[in-house]
Amino acid sequence: MDTNLRLRLLQTIFASSHRLILLRRRLALACFFGDIGYLSQRSDDTIDPIGIARHLEGPQFMTSNATDYSELAAAIGILSIAIDCGDPPSSPCATEEEKAFNRDIDVLSFKIKSMFADIVDTGASHVGRTEAKEVLEAFQYRLLYGVRTKPPPKKSLFGDSTVEGTADRHIMEAFVEKGSQKTSFALPDSVQRHGKLRTMAAS
Repeated sequence: MDTNLRLRLLQTIFASSHRLILLRRRLALACFFGDIGYLSQRSDDTIDPIGIARHLEGPQFMTSNATDYSELAAAIGILSIAIDCGDPPSSPCATEEEKAFNRDIDVLSFKIKSMFADIVDTGASHVGRTEAKEVLEAFQYRLLYGVRTKPPPKKSLFGDSTVEGTADRHIMEAFVEKGSQKTSFALPDSVQRHGKLRTMAAS
């Protein structure tokens, strides 16, 4: 089924009760991963941001001149429905569980940001690319300010500070460490370029 059609069908499910919200999220996960096993998922199973970020490394999400950006935008729309509130821990704030949850959301946000950066949309002929970037950007902001239990730390006035650099390393280390337990993957082009520029600047 066409990804845009799947998104429209999911959007017609009115989330008027917890059961309907859960059904819509299960359907969205099944559509996003292409796995009907999510339809029978237990109600206490939580979203795995690291697993989602790893899935976004798949060839169907790699962008090129042949990419259908309308389909990509629809897939991210489906993912947004699946994420919903993100299933944050119910324990009191400032716990290790909450910190781990926010770190995982940061990893997914970092991946979405890199997908946004990898799309070149110069020129009026790239309307589809621009619209896809808008969807990615909106989703990333929702992760940071709507799903995270608290907003991320503010950036330094001097750009990429030591604190931010440490945060970036923690994000990528968590991504690689958890991903290597199941499969290996390459970092996005934008991340690789960013790392090379840092290395050149330090030398």
